[in-house]
Amino acid sequence: NFAKTGTSHILSISGLHIGMVAAGSFFLILVLLKSSEYLMLKFNIIKMATAAAFLPIVIYALVAGMGTTVLRATLMAIAFLISLLIGKQKDLYNILFGAALIILIIAPESLFEISFQLSFSAVFAILYIVPRLSDLTLPIPAAPPWLQKLIRRIYIFILVSAAATLGTLPIIVFYFNRVSAVTLIANLIAVPLLGMLTLIPAMAFILTSLFSTWFAGFLISVTSFFTGIAVTMINWMASWSCSSFSLVKPNLAEITFFYIFSF
Repeated sequence: NFAKTGTSHILSISGLHIGMVAAGSFFLILVLLKSSEYLMLKFNIIKMATAAAFLPIVIYALVAGMGTTVLRATLMAIAFLISLLIGKQKDLYNILFGAALIILIIAPESLFEISFQLSFSAVFAILYIVPRLSDLTLPIPAAPPWLQKLIRRIYIFILVSAAATLGTLPIIVFYFNRVSAVTLIANLIAVPLLGMLTLIPAMAFILTSLFSTWFAGFLISVTSFFTGIAVTMINWMASWSCSSFSLVKPNLAEITFFYIFSF
C-alpha cells in the first residue's frame, strides 16, 4: 500500500532522518554553547556547533546500518557541514556529486542499485527544480502574514514532492512498471505524520528514557497514535481503484528523452 501511494520512501532511513539529526544536534549544541559568555566572546560558536554535529550524524548512520540511502544522506550532511565551516554552503551540486563519487569509489556496484539511482535522481531533481519555481506563489493582499507564510510553506512542500516524483518517475516505471497517481496527496499527509510527528517524539524517547520512564512511555504513545493515523490514511488511499496504474517498461532512449524534455 505504501508503494501504491508512492510513500514507500518514508519507510527507509534517508535524508529526512539524517537532516533532522544534523539540525537537532546543531541547535542543541548551539544553545549549550550560548550559555557560556566566555565561549561566545572567545570562539565562533556557530562553527563550533557545526563541527560538533559531525559525531551524532556518524553515530546515527552507524546505528541505522549504513545502507546506500543512509550513506548518501550522511555524506551529504557531512559535506554540507564542511561547506558551512569553509563558507561554501551554496555549492549544493558539488556536495551531491561529491557524495556520489565517494560512494562509487567505496562500492562501484552501487551505481546499479535501485536505491542509489532513486536517491540521487530525487535529490538532483529537487536541487534543480525547486529554486526555479519556489517564487511562483502569488501574494494574497488581504491575507495576514502568518497565512501567507503558511501557504508558501505548503507550496514549497508540494513542489519538493513533485520534483522528487518527476526525478524518479522513469526509474520507478522501469523497475516496477507501476506509478502512483495519488503520490502528491499521500505525501502531503504521510510525510508530516510519519516524518515529523512520529520521528521527533521517537528520537526524543531515546533521551528521555534515561531520566523519566513515564514521559518516555508518553512519547511512544504519541508516536504510535500518529503512526496509526498515517497507516490508516495510506491504506484508505491505496484502496482507491485509481491509486496506481501500470505502464510499459521504458527503454534507455525513452528515459533519456524524458529527462531532456523535463529539464
